[in-house]
Amino acid sequence: MTGATDIVSDGQTTYLLRNGDPIQTRVTGIGCSLSSFIAATISDSRPGEEIVAVIAAISAFNVAAEKANAEPKPAGPASWAVRFLDILATGPQSGFETDVKIEEIIV
Repeated sequence: MTGATDIVSDGQTTYLLRNGDPIQTRVTGIGCSLSSFIAATISDSRPGEEIVAVIAAISAFNVAAEKANAEPKPAGPASWAVRFLDILATGPQSGFETDVKIEEIIV
């Protein structure tokens, strides 16, 4: 499951990811789906770029969640979930880079 801010780190660099929508907490299986999405993305990444894959997966997942809850608003969590899966299945849309909210922090 993700929250208002997701923290991702490889032990050297830490990132704060700030996308997503509160409706995600109302749909069963979202956290499990995200875990699978991350694993699939990592499996397709180059060695040494796993952190980039994790950030990309979480960001794509959470931007899709935001877009699924955009106007017109879905009737509830079930209709949101269908819209979310449709958006996620099409892959990142144009403008994805500007939708992603990532901050690198120094620890």
